Amino acid sequence: MFSISAKAQLVGLWEVKEMKVGDETMTPVSKWFQLNEDKTSQSGNGLLQNNTGTYIVTPDNSVLIFTDQYGKTDNYGAFQVLLNNKTMTWDRMEEGQLVKVTLKKVDKKPVGPWDQVIGNWKLIESTMHDNIEGQQIFMRWDREYRASEGLYPDNTSGVWHIAGHHPHLKLFSFNEEIPYLNFEISFFEDYRMIWIREDGNIKLVFDRSLE
Repeated sequence: MFSISAKAQLVGLWEVKEMKVGDETMTPVSKWFQLNEDKTSQSGNGLLQNNTGTYIVTPDNSVLIFTDQYGKTDNYGAFQVLLNNKTMTWDRMEEGQLVKVTLKKVDKKPVGPWDQVIGNWKLIESTMHDNIEGQQIFMRWDREYRASEGLYPDNTSGVWHIAGHHPHLKLFSFNEEIPYLNFEISFFEDYRMIWIREDGNIKLVFDRSLE
């Protein structure tokens, strides 16, 4: 058993600030880990929890290993841990490459772009439309979207997806003859959302509609 004082340092909510695999940065979007005093753990991305289980840590907080909800130990084994007040790093070898994770203790879960995108959005600027009056798109929590006629020809409804490692938005139309659309997505504090198509030729700016 580890001491209460040692355990208290590790217990809490941690946000992943950077993850490196070898020389490549592969930081997941809005990734977090919750380590509880009873040695249970949860993790997720944004407001979505996608894993639960338990953890074991050595008395000096130098080695950490996770077990999932079915009692299966992490296939890649334990992390070596360096804990410094409100920052922490984990590292271990995975398939011959060094994986290093940098985390920061936080008070609330980081919000992901898939959380921010939900709702109704009004088009206010476009490089592909001459008339944007009344053009809007509704992004539903169940990953469906409903767009105004004319926002995209023959692509008024479908499924949306945002990648886990990059803020890339894909729209898959229910019309199978329409190819998917891929955008880089960003948000601003004044309830504004910007989409830039992967080839850079299309830019769409939306404001959140409160109507």
